[in-house]
Amino acid sequence: EQIVGSVRCVQETVVRLYVIDCQELYTRDANSLSDPYLKVTCGKFVKDNSESFQQNTANPKYFENFEFETQLPGNSSLEIEVWDRDKFGGDDLIGATQIDLSLIHISEPTRQAE
Repeated sequence: EQIVGSVRCVQETVVRLYVIDCQELYTRDANSLSDPYLKVTCGKFVKDNSESFQQNTANPKYFENFEFETQLPGNSSLEIEVWDRDKFGGDDLIGATQIDLSLIHISEPTRQAE
């Protein structure tokens, strides 16, 4: 592949996602609210907080951060999923979104104050 007029550089990057809360989540259970937890995927790395699901709520408060090391440009998709934990059977997907990280400006490393 030939690139004319530009240089493509791969940069090691730390992606930080801060999740504060969810509001008015769709109920997946017939007779109660959902027991939501988060699953976040960046490239081949997956992190979830299924062990700390929040019981019987449509408005969970998370105040959590997720960090991933990746290379940009590269596999530049960040997927955020909200799941309903079920005691019996498989968990149910409530909703999901994807963020194309190639559209986000990468800032210079922050310098320490001297």
